[in-house]
Amino acid sequence: MTYEEILAQARGANGIEYRVRMFYDIDAQEPYDDGSVPLWRIDPSHEHADKVAISSYTASDVDLTEMLERWGEGQEVLRQLMKDTYGATRVEFWYSGTEWYMAMDTADWRQEMGVSPEQIRSEQLMADFKAWVHGDVYGYVLERRVITYTTVVEESDGAIIGTERGERWEDVDGQQDMGLYGHAVAQAEARAAFEEFMAGLRESEKQMRFERVVTES
Repeated sequence: MTYEEILAQARGANGIEYRVRMFYDIDAQEPYDDGSVPLWRIDPSHEHADKVAISSYTASDVDLTEMLERWGEGQEVLRQLMKDTYGATRVEFWYSGTEWYMAMDTADWRQEMGVSPEQIRSEQLMADFKAWVHGDVYGYVLERRVITYTTVVEESDGAIIGTERGERWEDVDGQQDMGLYGHAVAQAEARAAFEEFMAGLRESEKQMRFERVVTES
């Protein structure tokens, strides 16, 4: 799975061209969110489930035996079972291509976290973890274009016969980020970082021109 996208490109007053490039973060770490709802990972056979440690939630775990036994009855049946048995407001199931996940806000969790059902209904559930499960995690880097000239010589006697022009893009030191969950979020952060960098570059160039004028005066 590969992906890269040039989100923006611009030339500075110094004549150097800059761009911001976004790509998949294939080594992204499983996100940790202390306020996340309880989450379970279910194996492909639907015979075993483990609680994913993404939260400091310490209330008693849900007994998933009945849920696993009734898996074949469909997600709507299971969703209603979790609501009736554990007071869940929302129950979501995701498939990663290898495993199922189930996330829900039990009544015990809401009480411990001080969260109301209305808050659960109005917010996106487990956005970062869902993005990680689906490989929807990105990084970006700011780069500058570098022009190179290589002297071409005659192999037999070393005589110079011309020059060869080339170019490459190299990282701007310290101008990158990884582990951005969700395409829209990553795009927004990458574009904002690029705009901030270019604004800083323009301000730096403006200050240099001012200092030169003062010195020459």
